[in-house]
Amino acid sequence: MIRFEHPFFFWGFAFVGLCIMLFAIFLSWRNKKMTVLGNFNIIKNIIPDTSLTLRAIKFVLFICGFSLLIFGLANLQLGASEEEVKREGIDIMIALDLSNSMMAEDLKPNRLENAKRSIGKFIENLHNDRIG
Repeated sequence: MIRFEHPFFFWGFAFVGLCIMLFAIFLSWRNKKMTVLGNFNIIKNIIPDTSLTLRAIKFVLFICGFSLLIFGLANLQLGASEEEVKREGIDIMIALDLSNSMMAEDLKPNRLENAKRSIGKFIENLHNDRIG
């Protein structure tokens, strides 16, 4: 099943259509103004740095990028169906002292190793709990 999380972002394609329409109007207006100045080929030689091809490529890249942005914001989601899962268990956070006092050997081999073993045994007995 294909769905979009935020389908209202597709209204952005109205902006894409508006941009395409404005670009076409701009090109039409530009060509009319160029013909008023004189022969198009002569003007092209006088102003060599203007390129309709590069302008069109930039515009197409802008439209493609903006369209991909719209699809990204709409957040495409794939999957068979939504399933609500109820979790049982608790959230557990373990804090462990790592100071030098934990290296004392009053417990064999030392306090830190004993704490690690105790935490390991504790974790083995947990089921469906989240541990941090």
